[in-house]
Amino acid sequence: MIIKPVNTNVITGFLGVGKTSLIKQLLATKPADETWAILINEFGEIGLDGQLLSQGKQASKLVIKEVAGGCLCCAGGLPIQVAINQLLAKAKPDRLIIEPTGLGHTDQILKLLASEHYQQVIRLNSCLCLVDARKLAKPEYRSHPLFIKQLQCADVILASKSVSYSPDDWIALQDFLAQIGCAERQLIKDEALTEDSLSLHSNELLARVIHALQRPTTIRHQRKPQSKSGLCLVTKPGAHFGVFDAEETLTAELTFNPLGFCKKQQDNGEYISCGWVFEPTQVFDFDKLLALIHGLKLQFIRLKAVMITLDGIACFNLIDGELSIQEQDDALDSRLEIIAVSDSNNTPLSPARLSQASLSQVHQGQVGTSIQQSQAAIEALQTSLLSCRA
Repeated sequence: MIIKPVNTNVITGFLGVGKTSLIKQLLATKPADETWAILINEFGEIGLDGQLLSQGKQASKLVIKEVAGGCLCCAGGLPIQVAINQLLAKAKPDRLIIEPTGLGHTDQILKLLASEHYQQVIRLNSCLCLVDARKLAKPEYRSHPLFIKQLQCADVILASKSVSYSPDDWIALQDFLAQIGCAERQLIKDEALTEDSLSLHSNELLARVIHALQRPTTIRHQRKPQSKSGLCLVTKPGAHFGVFDAEETLTAELTFNPLGFCKKQQDNGEYISCGWVFEPTQVFDFDKLLALIHGLKLQFIRLKAVMITLDGIACFNLIDGELSIQEQDDALDSRLEIIAVSDSNNTPLSPARLSQASLSQVHQGQVGTSIQQSQAAIEALQTSLLSCRA
């Protein structure tokens, strides 16, 4: 039975802004006697961030649950409720951190957490949104409703990767926050927390972030007691929910084909994701992988991977053409995932259109945005991945 409300934070932000990197560094500050629960939502189907967060000493008294394959708040909010209920009832954490997908509806998640049904089990503290001000130079970011709503939902805004900002980037960020009604939000300048480095003076910055996360949320989030879908919400604190087995993992759902990998793909009409999971016995050539990622003609929105190579375990993170690489101590298997715009007109691609482009056109970069996420492009990437095996 839960004795006191669990301190809960939502850490949000668009794709590739550094949410997982920040959470990993927050975990390094976790008191040894506290149990923390991390709920990760990934747009793709295969799940990667859980492996990234479960490394090192911070894994002690740490419970991580992944909900993959779309936004937590979709399907009437059922995925997030099931996941939260399971974590609260079985892990009994001292702190809960929720990381929604960068393509998720943060406002709906916050409304659920602030509802009367969770008032006795959750203490909703500050929502923190990471933003990379350099992205504001692109109209597709400034006008994207999810990007704007993530900032508007936040109590605290962390300007990530700001060591690379120009004076114009800072001006653009301040002007944009004023434009969307967020000028009064607390803005923390992140000049140390980058994807691939942690400088010495970051301890002071982390202390500021932790202090901000400990404060109660100041933004009012409202949700009707009953959703239109007729979903039954939690009504009894400390009840046994038991919907899923606590030992359930994404790995248990995988079925490998004769070539030793599993492929999962989805298209929601606006974005498409495709991920590959390889059997743990498969090892890759690091140099070939690096050459493949550097040489991609397709402008994917996001590519991330945890790969077992002859030179160790490498984590690749490609966002808007910027690649970062980190070394990791351990991995259960090798996983790679891409996210791309589903179509230039934001409409799903039909099977007929998927077959219109040849592999040679894809490799030569002769195709436009609408074909970047075609089956031909995905198959070309898959073929290249298989050739990178040692």
